[in-house]
Amino acid sequence: MDRILIIRLSSLGDIVLTQPVTVALKRKYPAAELSYLTKAQFVPIVEAMGTIDRIIAYSGSRTVFPRQRFDLAIDLHDKLSTWLLRQQVKATRTVEYDKKHLLRQLIVWHLSRASIPSTLSLYATVLRKIGFGEEEVRALPKPALRVRLSGVPPVDIAGTGHKLIALFPGAAHETKMYPLAQWLEVIRSADDNYRFLLLGSPAEEHLCHFLSYRCPEKTMLPGCHLGLAELIRVIGACDLVLSNDSGPMHLAAALGKKQVALFGATHPRLGFSPMNDNAVVLCRDLDCQPCSLHGGHACPKGHFGCMTGIPAEKILGLIDQMLGDQ
Repeated sequence: MDRILIIRLSSLGDIVLTQPVTVALKRKYPAAELSYLTKAQFVPIVEAMGTIDRIIAYSGSRTVFPRQRFDLAIDLHDKLSTWLLRQQVKATRTVEYDKKHLLRQLIVWHLSRASIPSTLSLYATVLRKIGFGEEEVRALPKPALRVRLSGVPPVDIAGTGHKLIALFPGAAHETKMYPLAQWLEVIRSADDNYRFLLLGSPAEEHLCHFLSYRCPEKTMLPGCHLGLAELIRVIGACDLVLSNDSGPMHLAAALGKKQVALFGATHPRLGFSPMNDNAVVLCRDLDCQPCSLHGGHACPKGHFGCMTGIPAEKILGLIDQMLGDQ
C-alpha cells in the first residue's frame, strides 16, 4: 500500500474525530503517502493531526487532484457529493464507513435504547473493511491535535494573572445552545480570578457581544474571526473550555483540555460525546432526549428543559472543582 486518500469535507468536529484513523493507517503502512481531501477552511485541523503527508483543499470544480493513482480511497463522509468525488479520484479500491444512520434515527425517534459508543467507532468500520484485526481497532487512540505555540497567542491573553476559561456560547442550532441568560449567571457568579474568553464563529459574534456587554469586567473578546490555526492556539492557552455539543467541543477534547460539555437536543448516546478523559458531560437525560440528530430551531415540547434545567450553580461547581487544583 503506497498511496492512501482520506475524504472528509466537513465539519469541524467530524474532521477532528477522523484523526485516530489516520494514526492507525500510519502505523500499519508507515511507508505509505497519506493524503487528506477536505474543504479549504478545515486545512489547519488536518495540519494539526501530525499524520498527513499531503492535503488536498477542496474548492469545488477548481479542485486539483493528483494525477497518480491511489491504492485506496477512504470516504469518511459518505454522501452524494463525496460519492461523486470518488468517481473523479483514481483509486484502485474505495471504501466508505458505516454511518448507522437508521440506528441514529431510531434513537432520535425513541424506538431504540441503543447507544453508539462514539463517531470514531463508526469511522473504524473502514479499518475492518481493509483487513484490520479487532485488536488493532480496539487500540485506536483518542483524537489528538498538535498545538504550535511559537509566536503566539495571536490575541493578547497572556500575562493576565487570571485563570482563562474559553466559553463557546453558540452551536449550529438553537436547541443545542445553553440559554444566554444562564451563561451570564455563570460569568457574573464566577470567582473574580477567572476570565472568560468569548469565542465562536462569525455567525455567533452577537452571542459573544451580548455576554461581553453585560459583564465586561470578567470577559475578554478575542473576536469571532480567528482562523482555525489561531483558535487551536487560543484554546491551547486556556485552563478550561465550556461549550455546547459543537465542533469546538471536539477541538478542545482533541487538545486534552479540561472541559465541560452541555447536551440539549442531542445526546451522548448518538456517539457525539467528547473523547477526553478531562471532560465532564452535562446531560439531563430527559425522556424526550434526544429530539434531534443535529439540533433544531425550537424545542418540540415547548419547555427546553434539557438546557434550562441545568443550573448555573452546577457549572460553577464544576469550574471550581476542575480549576481548584491549579
